[in-house]
Amino acid sequence: MIARALLAAGCMLLAGTSGCQSPPATTSPPGPGPGHPDPIDEAAIREQLALHNARVAQLGRIAAPGVIEFAWVDEAGDRHFEPQVNTRLWIDLPRRSGLRLEKLGEVLFWLGSDDERYWLFDLTGAESTLFVRSHHDAISATGGSPLRLRPLAIIDLLGLTPVPLVDDLVLTAEPSGWQVTAPGAGGEMRLSFADGSAWPHRVESLDRGGVVTMHSRLDRPRSVIVEGVSRAALPRMPTLIDIADPAGTITVKLALDEPSPPRAGAPWERFFDLEQLRGHLRPTRVDEAAKTTRGK
Repeated sequence: MIARALLAAGCMLLAGTSGCQSPPATTSPPGPGPGHPDPIDEAAIREQLALHNARVAQLGRIAAPGVIEFAWVDEAGDRHFEPQVNTRLWIDLPRRSGLRLEKLGEVLFWLGSDDERYWLFDLTGAESTLFVRSHHDAISATGGSPLRLRPLAIIDLLGLTPVPLVDDLVLTAEPSGWQVTAPGAGGEMRLSFADGSAWPHRVESLDRGGVVTMHSRLDRPRSVIVEGVSRAALPRMPTLIDIADPAGTITVKLALDEPSPPRAGAPWERFFDLEQLRGHLRPTRVDEAAKTTRGK
C-alpha cells in the first residue's frame, strides 16, 4: 500500500516525522563483541586502509538500480514492514549523490547532494515540498536540518569514504578484526574491518559527542567493472546494505543490482543539478534555511 511506503520512507528521511517512534538517546557506543581481541598491528592496518582508500578511489562514479525494504515502529509500539520500494542510486564521490524512491512508478522522494548543499524532494503530500540545506548546517531535529539521515552520511554508511592516514589513527581491537574512527563525509564515522579485508563490514555514523546515530552492515560484495582495470584487480562494492538506528525503531535493507560506472554519453550531471531536478519534479513549496518560498 502506497501510504505505508510513504510513512516508512518519511520515518527514515525526515527528522521528527509523526507516526515514528523516536529512538532513545544513548550515551556510549556499543562495545566489542565476545572474545578476546588480538593486539593491534598498526602497520598491517595501515596497509588495509590504503587498499580501502584505493578501492574507494576506483569507485568514483557509480550508478545502480535496486530495491529498499523498510521496517519501523510506530508511536503505539507496533512494528510495520513495507517491501519492494524501488530505488535508483547515483554517486559521484566525494560529495555528490542522488537517491530516488518510487512505488508503482510514482516518485515518492528524491534525496541528493552536490558539493555545497543537500536536498530532499518530498512528493507524497497534497503540497509537494523541496527541502534544501547547506552541508554546514547543524544536525538538529528542530534546527537546521529536516533530515534524520543526510546524503553525505549515506555515502559513509555505504563504505565509500576514504580514511585519512594520519599519524594518530584512532584504532580499537575487535575479535578477528579492528575498528577505526575517523572524519567522514557526513561527520565522524567508525568503520569495522575484518583482518585482511579491503572493505568495512560495518559503519557507524557518530554525532559530535561520539554517540552512534545510525549504523550499517555491508554484505554481498560484487566486483564493479572499471575501464582500464583488469578483472583480477576490479574494486568490490557491497550490494546488500542494512541501515538502522541504535534502538532498532527504523531499519532499512537496500539491495543494489550490479552497480557500475555511468555509460559513455549517458546523462550524468543532471542527477546532481538541483535546478534541473526542481524544474523536472516541480515542487509546490521550497523550504530553504532561513526562508520558505512557493515553487514555480
